[in-house]
Amino acid sequence: MFNKAGRLSARKFGLKDDIYFVKGARRGAIYDLNTGEVYSLHERAVQVLDLTLEGQTTEAVGSVIPGLGTEGVYEFLEAMVAMNLGEWYDGPPQPVKSYRDLPRPTPKLRFAQNGCSRRMEASEQTFRMRI
Repeated sequence: MFNKAGRLSARKFGLKDDIYFVKGARRGAIYDLNTGEVYSLHERAVQVLDLTLEGQTTEAVGSVIPGLGTEGVYEFLEAMVAMNLGEWYDGPPQPVKSYRDLPRPTPKLRFAQNGCSRRMEASEQTFRMRI
């Protein structure tokens, strides 16, 4: 199915590898683990990404979000493709990636030198006295 601009509106959108979408209460963020960049998303962008990552087409998303339309959804997602954050695909929805799936770094324990640890103990005693 084609929209007015002649673009394929039945295609679906997904995030590239090492790109994660984090949804908050109203806003959201895109984390690019390749570059270390974090992109803040306003409420409407969160709605668009949430629906498209569930596998909905640009046409379906454009009809659900008032005042945006298929063209607005397409332009937003094309901007993400241009920024190398996402890609178009055909077929069944891709599995949704969660930042919770990321491997957790292993904490490394380092020991302080004797003089340093004595100063830390003295600081802890001072801190406890203030409470």
